[in-house]
Amino acid sequence: MTGARLSGAPSSFALALLTLALGGCRGTADSSARVQQPLVVEVRGSSSTNAETLRATTPSTTPAPIAAAYADERVLDVRADGARLLGRALDEPTPNTDVELALSLRTERDGQPLDPALEGARVLMAAFAGDAIVILGADHALRAHVDGRTLELDPSAQGPLSTSAHAVAYVRGEMPEYELAVAELTTGTARAWTTGMAPVWCPALRPDGREVVFVSGVSGVPRLYASSLGGAPRLLVDEGVFPGSMNAPRFDGTTLAFEDERRQPHTLRVREARP
Repeated sequence: MTGARLSGAPSSFALALLTLALGGCRGTADSSARVQQPLVVEVRGSSSTNAETLRATTPSTTPAPIAAAYADERVLDVRADGARLLGRALDEPTPNTDVELALSLRTERDGQPLDPALEGARVLMAAFAGDAIVILGADHALRAHVDGRTLELDPSAQGPLSTSAHAVAYVRGEMPEYELAVAELTTGTARAWTTGMAPVWCPALRPDGREVVFVSGVSGVPRLYASSLGGAPRLLVDEGVFPGSMNAPRFDGTTLAFEDERRQPHTLRVREARP
């Protein structure tokens, strides 16, 4: 595994990857007790040839990254009705933030702003969650904007953000002790989703909001896990291909699409292993 390149203030996933590269991830004495029956993961687009756990294929179409270039802006998210969240690099870096990721936000649908109050907001990232717009500010505060209201979800969050219609998954904590958290948009409350699994990064929230797939380095090397609220994390069988981009992994039915740390696209299908 290669170390992540750090420039300016490092992002959460880069710090986690760097920690792993340096051998700094620490397991806990009871980590094996937290891991349930492994799942079988079929990775498509991977270079691995282990036929027992992987069937390497060439998918007919590879999902394009959400953050595709658009003129002098980046497309941060697109909603089914055509609404878009776009970000433009700041002319002047924002102090004490992830300099590379700080953006000036623009929202639009049919050429009109979705929320004029958000135009020009300094953000690290933004995503749709149903009718809400979830923003990770340059101050790392996580907020949701819906129907003219602002919900303060978490004062100190790290991306990437993975959203469903009513929730957002992310990581929080002091580097490198990042743990998984999920904030409910209906109540405005955030809850810890994992403990003792740090460092955690790149969560993928299922559309129903009941389960999150994420990467953890608790064992000293990155591994994929799945967890539901209150349940023990379940290990996903893998061959070293992991989400590592600031574009959050995305579910499409039973398939997870993601980018690795080199921003190479992959897809995987998660299924329960036979007893």
